Amino acid sequence: MDQGQSYNSEIICKLFTGHYLKKQAAIMKITFLTEEWTQSTKGSCSTFMRQMAIELSRLENVEIGILIPSASPEDKEDAQKYNIKVFEPEKLTGYEPVNCLQFPPQGFSTDFIIGQGIKSGCYGQVFKNNLGCKWVHVVLRNAEETAMFQKTPGAISEGQKQRETEVELCKKADMVITVGSKLNETFRSALHQCKKDHVFNLIPGIFDEFSGEQKQFQNSKNFEILVFGKGSTEDFELKGLHVAAKAVAHLNKYEPSYILKVVGAPEGEQEKLAGRLEDLEISRSQLIVRSFYKERRKLAQLFSEVDLVLMPSGTEAFGLTALEALSAGVPILITHNSGLAEALEEVLFGHGCIVHKEADWAEKIKQARKNLKTRLEEASMLRNKYKEKYCWRDQCTAFVTKLRALHSECAKEVEQESQGKRHSARQQLADPAKDPNQSASKTDFSSVSGKRLKAAVMKITFLTEEWTQSTKGSCSTFMRQMAIELSRLENVEIGILIPSASPNDKVDAEKYNIKVFEPENYPGFDLVDCLQFPPQGFSTDFIIGHGIKPGCHGQVLKNKLSCKWVHVVLRNAEEIAVFKETPDAIPEGQKQHETEVKLCKNADVVLTVGSKLNETFKPALHQCKKDHIFNLIPGIFDEFFGEQKQYRNPKNFEILVFGKGNTEDFKLEGLHVAAEAVAHLNKYEPSYNLKVVGAPEGEQKKLAKKLKGLGISLNHLIVRSFYKERGQLAQLFSEVDLVLMPSGTEAFGLTALEALSACVPILITHNSGLAEALKEVPFGRGCIVHQEADWAEKIKQARKNLKTGLEEASMLRDKYKEKYCWRDQCAAFVKKLRALHSGHAEEMQQESQYKRHSAQKRVAEIAIQDSKKISPVGKKMAEKMSDQKAVYPSEEDRIVIEIGSSEDEDERSDDEPCASGQNVAASGYTEVKQEEKDGSAAKKPKLDTVEEPGTSGVSSSHETRKFKVRKGNPELDELEQLANDIDPSVWKKVARKLKIDNPVITAIDKENEEFYEKKYTMLQEWKQANGSAATWRELNQALMDANLRELAEKHCCAKMN
Repeated sequence: MDQGQSYNSEIICKLFTGHYLKKQAAIMKITFLTEEWTQSTKGSCSTFMRQMAIELSRLENVEIGILIPSASPEDKEDAQKYNIKVFEPEKLTGYEPVNCLQFPPQGFSTDFIIGQGIKSGCYGQVFKNNLGCKWVHVVLRNAEETAMFQKTPGAISEGQKQRETEVELCKKADMVITVGSKLNETFRSALHQCKKDHVFNLIPGIFDEFSGEQKQFQNSKNFEILVFGKGSTEDFELKGLHVAAKAVAHLNKYEPSYILKVVGAPEGEQEKLAGRLEDLEISRSQLIVRSFYKERRKLAQLFSEVDLVLMPSGTEAFGLTALEALSAGVPILITHNSGLAEALEEVLFGHGCIVHKEADWAEKIKQARKNLKTRLEEASMLRNKYKEKYCWRDQCTAFVTKLRALHSECAKEVEQESQGKRHSARQQLADPAKDPNQSASKTDFSSVSGKRLKAAVMKITFLTEEWTQSTKGSCSTFMRQMAIELSRLENVEIGILIPSASPNDKVDAEKYNIKVFEPENYPGFDLVDCLQFPPQGFSTDFIIGHGIKPGCHGQVLKNKLSCKWVHVVLRNAEEIAVFKETPDAIPEGQKQHETEVKLCKNADVVLTVGSKLNETFKPALHQCKKDHIFNLIPGIFDEFFGEQKQYRNPKNFEILVFGKGNTEDFKLEGLHVAAEAVAHLNKYEPSYNLKVVGAPEGEQKKLAKKLKGLGISLNHLIVRSFYKERGQLAQLFSEVDLVLMPSGTEAFGLTALEALSACVPILITHNSGLAEALKEVPFGRGCIVHQEADWAEKIKQARKNLKTGLEEASMLRDKYKEKYCWRDQCAAFVKKLRALHSGHAEEMQQESQYKRHSAQKRVAEIAIQDSKKISPVGKKMAEKMSDQKAVYPSEEDRIVIEIGSSEDEDERSDDEPCASGQNVAASGYTEVKQEEKDGSAAKKPKLDTVEEPGTSGVSSSHETRKFKVRKGNPELDELEQLANDIDPSVWKKVARKLKIDNPVITAIDKENEEFYEKKYTMLQEWKQANGSAATWRELNQALMDANLRELAEKHCCAKMN
């Protein structure tokens, strides 16, 4: 921090608002990240996290919570039985429920966050950085070992990648839990290289929910065997279903009384799995296939139905399903290649449950049936011995001890930092030359809030996945061109936030004076999702994103950086879905469209690309009074604007069309239309060649075969893969005579506009944004094709009049450029942003001044608390400092900080009356009465009493009727009454006086339509965020500061006799 900036509000906020762990807290707060609670659709992952949370909740001085995407009433009721708190994250538009785990609710705090795996575990690092808590990462699987038994293509390389990611997460975590010795040996060696000492090995104990009565021996005719597995191609051999099926089939050849129950098939896939098992020679009469049991309570019933549970997996990190069966007293047989097998080797009777060779399974099952009564007794004894050996309570106690040691280290570091900041505060108090208020007034507001308020240059940053490449099609094309065009305007500074910028990206961006920023890379996050984590020191005035991804990250950056968010609409998913042939395309398109509309509603400005999209989205946004909608029609692309394309009279007529050609997009892109039209023309004049560009790498032959089936000869067909580099497009356009865009629908049609920019004649579908734009331009209508049957004739005419067509294309390009000028539209867009920015800057300036006042107030409180400790000189300087007035937005809101009472006196002030008509509550401010100024009254005023309306404030004490501020905390019903009385025009002012952050106020404003709901939600937020500190006294002060004295007296005070 610069010397000139002094002790600003941001630092004081961190010091006093709970960003640091409390020193020597008696109760340690531990929160688990989990996707489910009472259900177990995620298998062993959720099973372990649930049980560990329950076991920890039974210990003293530990407060357990779970952060779950969506908690059902059953989840909440079940968690309450164990005194486990349930938290649900903020629901952000465009994020999957599990991805929302990184956004905890307002006021959430914890000492430790515990996550597992990659999907939810990766959010631990976000919590660690944002909340200042410690992060524990739980390892439940070895993806690399698992992949060796999976049959899907690329499984091994993907397994390696996942394991490397998990190791990276472990290295970053403050502590690692490995579940079982098998995983511990694997990961400890990897972490030993980075000196990761905080590795805790936990071997799961018996599950009490299944350890009820002793399972009774029944000499039934059939022997019921249970095995778990999905039965998919990926997991069939991994879970050893083939081993179980073959063993049971073999036994039934000699004694047909063994029944195999397979539980875990996806819903609707049971028949498919039964057929696959039947191929392994097991009879359907000896086979039962069931779907997965989502509810854990059903497992107890399932275990009671069977005589033996198998776990014949190729590998198991631990094997919790078998441990659950053992907890229920059911005999088990398990693979030797599992963590549970290693644990059982240390327990009496444990060896008998382990199968070492695949050929031994049938014999082991046979012996289990032969000695079933004995095996049931052994299972009961094994369960008891296992419980004694691997006790949940003992292990959890040891784990908490380790956490407390880690917590203590952290607390010491924080306390040292806190003391350093307090020392700096006291130095400033002792040196009036270093007035925080004076220095803050000279500081650029960007140092306080990440925002340059009155800067001549406005900073605009684009979220984009690529720059010089075009693998994302029209999305990256538009974002790139708009960034370039904006960079050409004055007083605008353009940047791009890109996941991974290549050297070419940086060189190209530099040509346009565009700054390149790369986000922080968090292990476990996709590159595009890292865009929500800007680099240190990054700031911007506007963030511009598009689509659902990466557009959804705009809302995160808006809250994080206090900037404005512009959302760009480039497609209508609902309309596109109608032309797709994949199952569920239409409902999925509807879902995506609804998500994009929600993003638009949350954004500060919406930019639609073309009139077609504008007409679609404007009505949807009109309902929520979204006025900041800007329609931009893309102009000509200068990079293709070269010399006039020359006429040539070739033997063949080269036609270009873009498209991937996959099943999903084949008809959407109109490739069948282009192929059929060219095939028709070649019947009479075989000289039309069709170039299809955009096939996925390696899929060109497949697409050529599909097109050939539409009647086009391979002699007249060329299929190429997608051009990743934009520089190759100019060469491509120079090779062709005509470009087609025969799509079923196009939101705009930038590929055709790029071709027109290169002066190539085009023919486009009428159902596109570009067609609507061309209707307003001379020669434009001639490029539009209205009916599918007309394409062949239109192509034929384009060839016949090629020379004229080239001239018309050149004139059309010029007229289009004149009509839809990038510079004019971008200038209008920036003007709109500046108007929005100006209003935002005013709010931010008031907020900044408010924070500086709060900071000064807190500095004074430090002096009060330490008044008995500091020297008389320091105390005198603090009193001198306190006499200075703080800068505040308006004269009537100006407050004087009074340092005259000790902390003890401050605590007693609720019971001490004073005569004053000014702001008197928690700030310690009071106006001294006339007789006190004259010396006729005591010098020290009393606090927490306000004068009844109508009194003068200078009359004698017997003429003044007074009010005493109520003690304690307001209840919700009392806040409801207050919300009714607050005028709608001032609720935001009250919110700021209650020290509610500006982004929170904005969110409350947007999420609630009724003013009453805004006011009540604001008061609710204050109460929840401050807990026991949300007192009547604080509320009274806020209302007085907001010039709402009558409300303060009515709701926060009691009249004194």
